[in-house]
Amino acid sequence: MPTFLWPLKKTLTRVVQGFGDPWSANTKKLHTGLDIPAAAGEKVAAAASGTVSKTGDLGKDWAHYVVLEHASKDYCTSYLHIDPIVRVGQKLQVGDLVGCVAKIPGSHLHFNVWKGQANQLLTQRGALPTTDNAGKVEPTTDPPFPSNFLDPSSFSYRYSNSTQETAESQGRVFTITRDLAKGSSGPDVKLLQQILNSDASTIVAISGLGSPGNESELFGDLTENAVQRFQIKYSIASAGTPGFGIVGPKTREQLRQIYQRN
Repeated sequence: MPTFLWPLKKTLTRVVQGFGDPWSANTKKLHTGLDIPAAAGEKVAAAASGTVSKTGDLGKDWAHYVVLEHASKDYCTSYLHIDPIVRVGQKLQVGDLVGCVAKIPGSHLHFNVWKGQANQLLTQRGALPTTDNAGKVEPTTDPPFPSNFLDPSSFSYRYSNSTQETAESQGRVFTITRDLAKGSSGPDVKLLQQILNSDASTIVAISGLGSPGNESELFGDLTENAVQRFQIKYSIASAGTPGFGIVGPKTREQLRQIYQRN
C-alpha cells in the first residue's frame, strides 16, 4: 500500500466522520471516506503524484470535486467540497495545490481513496447503501458499500507544514491557463478574483459577491473593472488599447508572478 501525504496543512488527523460511519441519523447509507473539518479557504494538497482525471459540480451546498488517478493507476484519491484550481489532464506532483476548502455549511474536506482506475470510480459518492438497501435508495444503481472504496485511515501518511508553500514556490499550481473576459465562468475566475482581492488597489468589491472571502466563479462588470485597474497599474493595457479588461497572456503572467509571491 502506498504512503500518502495528508491533504490538509492546518487540520491534521481530526476526523468528524469516518469510513463506514452512518451517513446521517437513521440513514440507509454508509460513509465512503473521511470528513475532515477545515475552514473555508484552507489549502488542499495532492496526496500523491498523479493526473487530474475528473472534476465537477456536486450541487447546491456541496461545491466541487477533483479526482486524481495516481501514477500506478492502482489507486485514485478524490477531494470533495472544494473550490478546485486544476483542470482535467493536468499532472500534479505530491503536495501540489488541488484547490481550497469551499465555503459551504459546515465546511470540510471529504477525502476518498479508491482501489482501481478513475474510469471505474463513483466520483460523486460520499456514501453508498448498506447491503440490504442497495437498489432501494437513490441512486438505485449504486452498488452496496464499500464497492472499491478503501478506508483512508488504513493508509500511512506523511505530514508537512510546508507542502503547499513548496508546491507554489516551484510554480506548479497557477492554473489560469486560458483567456478570461466578461461572461467567462469557472474556478479559474474565482482564483483571478482572489488574486485581484489581495491588493487594495485592484479589489473586485468591498462587500458582497466578489469581495474578499466571497469570490465567485462569474466574470462580470466588477471583475472586468478590477482587471482594467490591474492592467493600468502594471502598464499592461489602458483604455482604448486591445485587450483592455481581458485576461490575456501578459495579464496572466503578471497574475502568476503575484500569486507565487503570495
